[in-house]
Amino acid sequence: MNRQITSEKIDDQSLIRSYLEGRNPGYSTFEKWVDSVIFFKGWGPRIDSADVKQETLTVLLQNLRAKRYEGGGLKSYIQSICKNLCLLALRKSYGSPTVPLDNAETLTSKNNPEDDLLKKEELRLFSDVFGRLSSICRKLLILRFKSVLGYAEIGKELQISEGAARVRLFRCLENARKIRVRIEKP
Repeated sequence: MNRQITSEKIDDQSLIRSYLEGRNPGYSTFEKWVDSVIFFKGWGPRIDSADVKQETLTVLLQNLRAKRYEGGGLKSYIQSICKNLCLLALRKSYGSPTVPLDNAETLTSKNNPEDDLLKKEELRLFSDVFGRLSSICRKLLILRFKSVLGYAEIGKELQISEGAARVRLFRCLENARKIRVRIEKP
């Protein structure tokens, strides 16, 4: 069995040309570069990676067709587009809470029983995670997402600084994410 391994680097223009034509190696290379940004652990579970990936590849295609890429580091260019879209998705995710803290009836729809089951399961999981958090974390989450208070208002309520409120809430969310991962492990 004799395999030849080529370490030949493909130039940026060839990658761009193959991507614009919808073939490899451009598409798979660009997709790999985008994935390296999207699956960065710092984003947490708050971004929809499939949506951000598709949006990144779409914006990239539009920019390349409009000849907005002027050279330099192609990988850095693609990753900066992806990073900006991840940040945008993250900002949007913090704009409104995704799961209400009470009243399970608001989660059910009259149309699709399968959706109802999924939403009830999501609520059950949320309740399980929420119940395992410390009382201060539960209070922080209620103030932030149910009462929709800003960090300054939370700080006043808890008699801490705005920065401390941000840090504590971030740690509580990280803790909730870790608890959820432990619960969902088979």
